Amino acid sequence: MSSENNGKQILNWIIRHPKAASIIGVILLIIILCIFGGGNTESSKSESGNTEISGGGNTESSKSESGNTEISGRMDKESCNNGNNAMCKKLCRNGDAEACESVCDKSFFVDVEACKLACDNGNLTACTKACKKGDADACEKACSGDSEDSCKIVAEIACNNGDTQACQKSCHAGVTKSCKKLCDSGDTEACDDLRGYKKDNAPFGEDNAIAYYKKWCDKGKEDACNEAGRMLYKNKKYKQAFEFYEKGCSIYEKGCSAFDSSCGGASCSNLCGMYNNGEGVEKNSNKAFECYQKVCNAGNQFSGSACRIIAKIFDNKKDKANAFEYYKKGCENLDGEACWHYAWYYEAGSGVAQSNEKAKLFYQAACKYGYQRGCSSASYYK
Repeated sequence: MSSENNGKQILNWIIRHPKAASIIGVILLIIILCIFGGGNTESSKSESGNTEISGGGNTESSKSESGNTEISGRMDKESCNNGNNAMCKKLCRNGDAEACESVCDKSFFVDVEACKLACDNGNLTACTKACKKGDADACEKACSGDSEDSCKIVAEIACNNGDTQACQKSCHAGVTKSCKKLCDSGDTEACDDLRGYKKDNAPFGEDNAIAYYKKWCDKGKEDACNEAGRMLYKNKKYKQAFEFYEKGCSIYEKGCSAFDSSCGGASCSNLCGMYNNGEGVEKNSNKAFECYQKVCNAGNQFSGSACRIIAKIFDNKKDKANAFEYYKKGCENLDGEACWHYAWYYEAGSGVAQSNEKAKLFYQAACKYGYQRGCSSASYYK
């Protein structure tokens, strides 16, 4: 009964106070939503947390795999750098251009594919190696990079395919087969190339001889440059002579084959004289001195006279110590006049302890090396 009465009383109160009742109803509704809605939120958060943990785990796994791959790659690279050619080949096949360069450079037998890949990466040495194994594209790239060997091969291949101009180019580059092919077809210049350069083969007539020497000078024969310069100098055509001496000296300084008897360094010695005398070029004592020093240090048949000329320069400057050393150097390089001056220093005791014994020895050397004054000086010592 009491619960019925309480219910009736609440209902009567709501009827009498509708506004207050509606406010209370809203408040109760909010409380209910907070209670049951918060639980779902926590569940959602939990699910989200689980997803985050799960996702995080996958990310860490991915990072781990990536790290292992990176470490493995570094180890492979290090192994290649330490000389493991098999590893370099593996990396090369996977597109590592540096590894390809290493394979191409270090393999006893040329790995054409590796060299081609290194060539594509701009390594001209690799291009030349691939070219020599017959790769036409590599030849073109090497030749465009001024590789003489590759340019010869390119020209020879074209010559074999019937290109006459290519035959001439490869013949001039020293490819005997190309020269023979041209010579057989009646090309007299190619026949001349086949015979090779000899100073005594120059034709009669000064102009013809100079043209002959010029041709071989252009082919890299230092002696031919010197001969052309010498003939022009004799006719007082100093500027042209200077140009031939300069070209010949450049060929000599780049290095001649040990088997090339036409490369003796005469053009360098003559070039020094042109600078010293101001013939064909503005007189330049500093350049002349530098030039003579190079020849003096070259150790060839012209070194003795170059050392003696430097000694005289120091002598004129009253620099006895340097003069003495360069006369000695000139004498060691078989220059008779340098030996005579070296002997005189000992005889006079000029800047060195006086010694008749050494004076006699080096006067005799001067005589032996063809300086007659040395013979007469040595005769005073019995």
